[in-house]
Amino acid sequence: MPLENITTIVTSINSQVTTFTSQLPTSLVDATPNNSGSSSRTVVISGTTARQVVLLCLALAIVFRNRRHRMRLRNAFALTNQRKKKKGEGLLDGEGFDS
Repeated sequence: MPLENITTIVTSINSQVTTFTSQLPTSLVDATPNNSGSSSRTVVISGTTARQVVLLCLALAIVFRNRRHRMRLRNAFALTNQRKKKKGEGLLDGEGFDS
């Protein structure tokens, strides 16, 4: 439990001096060290960091895989369109030469 101390706060409101007395913590940490808490905190921090790194790598892998797949589909579609166009045309078709 944090150490507590009675604190007196004196303020001036509308030219009148007002005094507040309250218990405020004087320390944000316990006076007694707790070794098991710090080690579990370290485990939580390292576990969370590792999870975030794995999730980031997984997300990037999914994005790049989808992008690669779309590029392959576009290339295959363009290749089939070129083959269809070439089937109906001769070597000098469209060059202005009459056979």
